[in-house]
Amino acid sequence: MATSSLGKAAELLVHSSLSPGEAARCVGIHDLYYFSRIFKKLKGCAPSRFKSRWEEISSLPAAPPIRTSA
Repeated sequence: MATSSLGKAAELLVHSSLSPGEAARCVGIHDLYYFSRIFKKLKGCAPSRFKSRWEEISSLPAAPPIRTSA
């Protein structure tokens, strides 16, 4: 699997409502077990965990702006 396909699948996971299987198929990977194994090896976690972590992070409130003295 090309790392560009993996990167595109990761992008689809965080910027769409696609499941890991759907994201894999969108980039031409039809073996979900293989996709999950390689994704975990290169990204450090399973695709479903990657997506849920992103959803947790993106649901946090934004930090207040940093005030600088003028």
